[in-house]
Amino acid sequence: MAATVNSTVQGLLLWTNGHDSLLTLLFTAVVALTTVVYAILTWKLVSETIKMRKVQTEPHISISIQPREEKFGLIDMIVQNIGLGPAYDVKFDISSDFDIIAGHKLSDIGFFKNGLQYFAPNQKIKFFMASAYQKNYNDTLKTKIQITATYSNASGTRYSSPYSINFSELEGLISAGESPIYEIAKSLDKINSNIDRIADGRAKIKTICYTKDEIDQQKKEDINKLRTVPPKENQIGKWGEHLPFACYGSIEKGTKIEVGNEEITISSLQYYDLLRKFRGKTVTIGLPDSRDFVPDGSLGAWLRDNVRRIPLAAYVGPILIKEGYAEKSEDGKFIIFKEDIQLKF
Repeated sequence: MAATVNSTVQGLLLWTNGHDSLLTLLFTAVVALTTVVYAILTWKLVSETIKMRKVQTEPHISISIQPREEKFGLIDMIVQNIGLGPAYDVKFDISSDFDIIAGHKLSDIGFFKNGLQYFAPNQKIKFFMASAYQKNYNDTLKTKIQITATYSNASGTRYSSPYSINFSELEGLISAGESPIYEIAKSLDKINSNIDRIADGRAKIKTICYTKDEIDQQKKEDINKLRTVPPKENQIGKWGEHLPFACYGSIEKGTKIEVGNEEITISSLQYYDLLRKFRGKTVTIGLPDSRDFVPDGSLGAWLRDNVRRIPLAAYVGPILIKEGYAEKSEDGKFIIFKEDIQLKF
């Protein structure tokens, strides 16, 4: 086996020694082909770079019409340089003129008549063109305007861009509601008008002041209004159900929590979610005052007649700081939260 391999290698060496010129010619051909391929790729890369550079310095004038954003029904013409390069010596040729308003034609506008010496990238000229509220708007929809823009780039190359403006393209457009920009403008105008009225004395700022007693009385009246509404049968609370609830005033020992419109969960293990609202403060969970009317079948009457003693826990975040129980008072009017443990941290 080894002898066969050695003889093969020796034969290959003898063949190469006798064909040096052929191998040199083959290697030279491969190098030349590689050089040609590399040259072609380089040429393509340079061509693409030149094109990209040209695009980055080319101007492009755009002429179009569109409905006004802040006021639907008004049509504006927009002349804009959407290219990446500035346009020089811009001229416009209008082959079919248009009456914007009586006695004022499109060709009378300064830059259409006199041209533009310089038009920067992204520079835009926007102006009123027509209104859907005009009596002759149906005639306007049939109008077609031919405009040709000619301009040069920085190196002096001249461009020509023809545009056909056809108002019928906007026929049948519908707007749902008013533009947010228009709504903001109206609101600012209203605010400005009100400030002007105050500043010149035509209007005065009215202030209504309440004392703390008046505020507490108003809250009490609101609660009593809620109690006068006869409850439906499915509003009577049962263990484990969500019941309407509300709290007024500061949460501290002795504060009464009355029936209102916030949701709580009544269960055998927890009367109220102190974790979310009361942040560990000792409270008195109260039934309606004895002077208040408590209709039979109401939530207040149900609490008075059914709640005896319920375990409670109070948290600040995830840390337990108070633990105790809720118990009906001796006169049966209130359910009082009594503290068993005080944890310090």
